[in-house]
Amino acid sequence: MSAATHDPDAGDTLVEVLLALLIISLCVVALMTGLVTSISGSATHRSLSSIDTVLKSYAETITSQVELQTTPAPLFTQCAQVTSTTYNGSAVAYAPPAGSSVAITGIEYWNTSTNQFDNVSAATCSQANSPDQSGFQLLTLKATAPGGVSQILQIGVRSPS
Repeated sequence: MSAATHDPDAGDTLVEVLLALLIISLCVVALMTGLVTSISGSATHRSLSSIDTVLKSYAETITSQVELQTTPAPLFTQCAQVTSTTYNGSAVAYAPPAGSSVAITGIEYWNTSTNQFDNVSAATCSQANSPDQSGFQLLTLKATAPGGVSQILQIGVRSPS
C-alpha cells in the first residue's frame, strides 16, 4: 500500500473547517453591511423625497395665494412683510403633513436700478425711494421633515397686475 492513498472515512481536518467558517463569516459580514447601507440610504432618500414634495406643494400654495387668488383679492403687496407663517399679515393656508413644518424665512425685493434683489426691510422698501418698483419679490421657504432633514427653496412672486 502506498502512502498516497486516502481513507474515504477520514473526514476534514480542524484547520479546513476553521478556514471554511472564516470565509463564510467574511462573506456574511460583507453582505449584511451592504444590506444595512442599502436600508439606511433608502430611508434617507424617502425622507428627502417627501420633504421635497412638501416644500414644492407649499411653494405652489404661496404662489397661488399671492398672485392668483381671486376671492378675496390676491395677497401681493409691493413691500410685503413676512413671518414664518404669514405674507403681509395674512396667513398662508397650508397644512403640512404630521411632523413636518414649513416656513417663510425671508423676502427680498427686486431693485430695478441695480437689476438684483435687495435684502432690505419692509420699512425701507415702503419709503418713497422704494427699490421694488417692478412688483417682483423673492421668497425663501424652508421645510423640515420629522427626522430633522430640511430643504430650502426660493421662489419669485410678482404683482398680479
